[in-house]
Amino acid sequence: MTTLKLTIAYNGTHFKGWQYQPKMRTVQGVLEKTIQKVLGEPIKVTGASRTDAGVHAIGQVVRVQYHCSLLAENFQFVMNRALPDDIVIKSVEEVSVDFHPIAHTESKIYHYTINNAPLRDPFKESFSWYVREPVIMDRVNEAIKIFLGEHDFQSFCAAGSIVKSTVRTIYSIEIIQKNPDDFVFTFHGNGFLYNMIRIITAVLIRVGQGKMTLEEVEHILVSKNRNLVPWTAPAHGLCLISIFYEKSEEVFE
Repeated sequence: MTTLKLTIAYNGTHFKGWQYQPKMRTVQGVLEKTIQKVLGEPIKVTGASRTDAGVHAIGQVVRVQYHCSLLAENFQFVMNRALPDDIVIKSVEEVSVDFHPIAHTESKIYHYTINNAPLRDPFKESFSWYVREPVIMDRVNEAIKIFLGEHDFQSFCAAGSIVKSTVRTIYSIEIIQKNPDDFVFTFHGNGFLYNMIRIITAVLIRVGQGKMTLEEVEHILVSKNRNLVPWTAPAHGLCLISIFYEKSEEVFE
């Protein structure tokens, strides 16, 4: 059996998220259907992150295992010819059969893009959240400090999430000012809860607009009460950038 680690990118606009759903167009569903058709055998792929509907990725990691004779070095070329235009395999690496894209994850980086121009730009709408009111970055930077480190992020986890623990560690949240009208939040952490980044982003924007105080943010984090945070930034501004793995010979050959 061949086990491959794929790094893939996709435009999430026309996908109903990563995870397979009957009669829905999902990234997992399209990948499995395409690979099965080409290889002629049942295939189940495992992704490192279950991105929501509308969320994009340039560094999603996927494990695929198969029995046919297709060589790993030919897999990328063959599959990219068969995949639709909004998904592409960027790289392929043959790995140990024990490799697991979720269990062996060390950390992840996501970007959330904000368009803060006076007028909405229709060419940016699929990849950024349009926020019309000015955002004061000094306020945002102060609020970012509250989220850094290890915390129980129960207040920032959407309903419906089933996890053993809501404790996560955020290593950094940086702001990249791309131009006067566009900036990006870069989130780096050991893992993120369901909608966690989108909820934190919504709170940071409210602080930057003077609609929330730092004391309110601190209270929300400590309270572990999701009902205190009714805001969630739109999915289309979020993009999975990179996933980092343990450096272990037991994982990679």
